[in-house]
Amino acid sequence: MKPFLLIALTMSAFASNSVLNRIGNAHNGMDPMTFAAIRVAAGAAMLWALVLPGTVAGLAQVSVPVISVAAGMLLLHERLTLRLLIAGAFVLTGIGVSLLTGR
Repeated sequence: MKPFLLIALTMSAFASNSVLNRIGNAHNGMDPMTFAAIRVAAGAAMLWALVLPGTVAGLAQVSVPVISVAAGMLLLHERLTLRLLIAGAFVLTGIGVSLLTGR
């Protein structure tokens, strides 16, 4: 019974997230197909990260804000500010150092 409740809660959370995101994007002019493609890609990336070894999965999770900013720039025509550029550089530098040192 407990696994069923956890699965039902997870599915409800995903459905609620989808509805809330769709409402939030209604005024941005994003069509449902583009929105669905982004959601599927994000889900695939999350599943991919779950099967990676711990260190690599952690590094993949750290890169999510940089990917989100890039997607916002490409899809929503958001501006790249100096603060975002510097923050992204720090994140990518940290990922690079972690990959090179093996930590």
